[in-house]
Amino acid sequence: MDACLMAVQLWADCITPGPEPLAGMTQAARAAIAPVDTPSTTPAVSPAAPETLAQVVPSPRRSLACPVWNRQIDPTTSNPLACPMATQETTAGTGLHRPEPRSAQASQPTSASADSGFPMSLPLHPEETPSPRPPIPPRSAVPNPPPRAMPAALTPQISRLAPPTPQPAWATQPRPTNGSQMYRFRQAALGAGQLFTRTPPQRYVNQWQGDGESPTHSQWRSLLAREAAVMAHAQGPNRLTLVIGDSLALWLPADTLPQNRFWLNQSISGETTHQIRQRLPDFAGTRPDTIHLMAGINDLRQGATDGDVVQNINQILLHLRQQHPQARVILHSILPTRLESLPRDRIALINRHLAYVANQRGADFLDLQATFTDDQGQLRRELTTDGLHLSRQGYAIWQAALLSY
Repeated sequence: MDACLMAVQLWADCITPGPEPLAGMTQAARAAIAPVDTPSTTPAVSPAAPETLAQVVPSPRRSLACPVWNRQIDPTTSNPLACPMATQETTAGTGLHRPEPRSAQASQPTSASADSGFPMSLPLHPEETPSPRPPIPPRSAVPNPPPRAMPAALTPQISRLAPPTPQPAWATQPRPTNGSQMYRFRQAALGAGQLFTRTPPQRYVNQWQGDGESPTHSQWRSLLAREAAVMAHAQGPNRLTLVIGDSLALWLPADTLPQNRFWLNQSISGETTHQIRQRLPDFAGTRPDTIHLMAGINDLRQGATDGDVVQNINQILLHLRQQHPQARVILHSILPTRLESLPRDRIALINRHLAYVANQRGADFLDLQATFTDDQGQLRRELTTDGLHLSRQGYAIWQAALLSY
């Protein structure tokens, strides 16, 4: 009965608190309404929202603060309960525990709760905790995205902005395709006081187009001597490059050569190194600053020995150095072939001797074997038309190397 009266009296005091404790109040009642001193060293901790369902368990009533009128009394002992905001220690025997800070919970692995007895679940506030990212598949497993289709409306605009690359002139305009047409074309240009290296073939197409008799070696030699004589009188202070060789050098495209100098091609189809030696005086009156020489393949096809080829080229280099001392002489290596009669080992051996001869005569040696040879040591298939002569692509590669000097 005394405990009930004391509780009623305490409830009345909470509603209308007085300045001083009522007289005759017991010591336990005075202690119940006395303020509780909170240690100044412990900062006030704001209540944290529960992060998981395992933390949502029955707990004592909590208040935002611990004023006198909000004190709670244990009805069994008549002692005041500790302020839930001042201390949040685990209550013995009830299974209640203090919620940990969010930073500490984030660092703990998600596992079954030892206090609640059931597994952890998803957080109650998904907007505060990002959802787990899916695993990143390996690079090899990621499929390539399908190509995006171009809208039909943009096709005309793109075609106008980026027109297709036009074909080169040699692919759309007529050109000499055999020795007879080449001879008549050069003869027509020379008759008009011009050199074929600076004249488009279309200008005299009516004079060289069609079938005709193949010119002889003497006719070719006479024509080249006349071209050299014209160059000797018309060169002036202009620079001149001289090209000497057989059919490989004869068909070197003239329309793609730089026009900042004169080009005089003194090559004859099927000619050997011995025949080249005989007609060196035909262009002695010219003043070239660069001379390119490639010869020897026809010698090998006609049964000449390796020594004959090397000795003839040695004599040619010696004569050119005496006849044109101001010129830089470049000796080109013999190109590989796809012919069984000309094995690669033999051509490679001759080229090693030619490199030595060029060094002895003060000439440069341009080794083209690595560029034109495939894995089997033969002439690359895409660079030849018949296994011996060069294709347009082959001439483009050779011309790039030739122009490096």
